[in-house]
Amino acid sequence: MQNLLLVVFSLIGWSARDVFSAGPVSVPIQNVLQIPYALESVTGISSRETEIANFYRDHRVSYPRQGLIDEVSEVFLFSHVSYASLYCKKMIDRDMNLLPEKRWAHRNLDFASTAKSWSQETKRAQLDEYSKMFWQRPMTLEEERGLIELFSKLSDDLPNDAKGTGQILMALCSVFGASFSFLAI
Repeated sequence: MQNLLLVVFSLIGWSARDVFSAGPVSVPIQNVLQIPYALESVTGISSRETEIANFYRDHRVSYPRQGLIDEVSEVFLFSHVSYASLYCKKMIDRDMNLLPEKRWAHRNLDFASTAKSWSQETKRAQLDEYSKMFWQRPMTLEEERGLIELFSKLSDDLPNDAKGTGQILMALCSVFGASFSFLAI
């Protein structure tokens, strides 16, 4: 468990000394009952949609019961990335078919063009929107650099079409929705 915690905390910029020098620390996170409603409130997608409800039913046993960091397992982390991606995909698909002013998110994106053609400023603005939606805060410079790099890598690796753009946005949105900054309460 200690190795998993080191990996997780290193992703948010904490060192082993930061994590273990203070002794035992209780880091509260959302529990099994809170996670679906948190994702629903952030994305505007119902947790009762069939695909989402079925996934949750099949995987909820791996979710933290009490909302304690000690309950986090690899199985939960993998399940939660997939779970968050279901909400993200549905939100993105819905927004792609709406006028900008009617969208839940993605108000500044031109879905008639592809993600590869978007300016750095447009990419940063979308990441900032996800950050404020999921984390309730702006990104740090380090987070922004890493996420811009991920955005560029995904743009290079995925098809330069509407499907590829949806996949890029889903991957990025899922990073925010599955992060500890989102899960922490």
